[in-house]
Amino acid sequence: MKIRKVWAIKGSRPLILTTGSKRKIVLFGALGEDRKQLFRRYDVANSDTFLDYLKHLRCKWSKMILFLDKASYHKEKRVKSFLRKHKDSIKVFWFPTANPEANPVEECWKQGKDEVLGSTFYKSFKDFREAVIKYYRTKRFNLEVYKYLCR
Repeated sequence: MKIRKVWAIKGSRPLILTTGSKRKIVLFGALGEDRKQLFRRYDVANSDTFLDYLKHLRCKWSKMILFLDKASYHKEKRVKSFLRKHKDSIKVFWFPTANPEANPVEECWKQGKDEVLGSTFYKSFKDFREAVIKYYRTKRFNLEVYKYLCR
């Protein structure tokens, strides 16, 4: 775990600057046993963006075992239809509810939060978004996928 340090007068609360923006970044991510990875940024998390992401996954890996959490857009009719249509190349397993530690991609999100957010103040949301995109485009996660799945 990365410890964040800031300077503050002893006995006072540190002042943390924020942009005040309530905007968010949506990321979908996948890790392969071959150490390949695929992260994509979207403006919203819904079945349309998830279907687009699934199409990118199929281009990267012709066959895959896909572990999904129970987000509503993962269970939407069109998504289920897509997964059934490609059942010969995509095998789906569902993570248990409230068990994020079994999902290795959650570790990627945690590391990204520590590395990109850390104690860094971004002048604009655009600067923050670009830092996030650059981080997930260039970072190579060295995770043992099976260790997470076998917990």
